[in-house]
Amino acid sequence: MAELKTTDYAKFKDGIKTQYATLLSEKENELQSINTTIHDLYEQICRKWLEYDMSCALYGFDSQKATILSDEIIMLIQKYDALNEQAKTDTLKKEIDWLKNKM
Repeated sequence: MAELKTTDYAKFKDGIKTQYATLLSEKENELQSINTTIHDLYEQICRKWLEYDMSCALYGFDSQKATILSDEIIMLIQKYDALNEQAKTDTLKKEIDWLKNKM
C-alpha cells in the first residue's frame, strides 16, 4: 500500500471536509431507497399471496392462475431476500454514524 503524506492531506483538508455532507447525504439516500424498495416488495408479496389464496379457493390449486401467481410470489421473495440483507443495511448505518460523528 502506498504511503499517504500528511502534507498532502493538509493540501486537500478543506475539500475533504466539504465532502462529508455530500457522502452522508448519498449514504442516507441509499439506505432510504433500500428500505423503501424492501417495503414495496413486502407489500407486493402480500398482495400476490392474497390473490393466490383467492385463486386457489375459487379455481383450485392447480389452476393456471394459481401457478402463475405462485411463480410470481417466489420471484418476489427472492428479490426481497436479496435486498433485505441485514449486513448491507448495517454497513450503511455504520458509515452514516461515522460520517455524522465526523461532522
